[in-house]
Amino acid sequence: MSAWNGANLNHVKEPVLEALARYKFRGITCSIDGITNETYAAYRRTGNVERVFENIRKINANKRRWKTRYPKLRWQMIAFGHNAHEVAPARALAAELGMEFFLKASWDPNYSPVEAQGPTAPTAVPDPARAAAPASSPGAQPAQGEDLTRTYSACSSGSSRRSTSTASCSRAA
Repeated sequence: MSAWNGANLNHVKEPVLEALARYKFRGITCSIDGITNETYAAYRRTGNVERVFENIRKINANKRRWKTRYPKLRWQMIAFGHNAHEVAPARALAAELGMEFFLKASWDPNYSPVEAQGPTAPTAVPDPARAAAPASSPGAQPAQGEDLTRTYSACSSGSSRRSTSTASCSRAA
């Protein structure tokens, strides 16, 4: 079993965290849209990012205890204007926590849009684990120095409430 569609890990009981490793649950995508509580809670209302990080550390401790590499953990971050400055630190923290990092564009171009100019406009640093992935493959990352606002604007058109990954969007010219 796996939960690649996304989980917030805000409210998980200790026995469940242990069971994920003990019974080799295959993988979890953790929806984490910031590294500080202020940024995280702007989109994940009533969420507590410190609790999420604590639960990830508990999962990792249980993986060591049960001598397993499962569950594999993936950090999924939706790029917004209010969290763009945290993309690079989030990628680094994901690596520290033994997680893959997957950056997505927002489904709503009007909600906290990523700005094209300014010090907080994100530039992607490729995930070494995905560097060889073709642009059309799931989880492909933008090239180093690529302005994510191009990806954001190309991906966020349309009325679907579902997030669209940067990998499946055509790049804006």
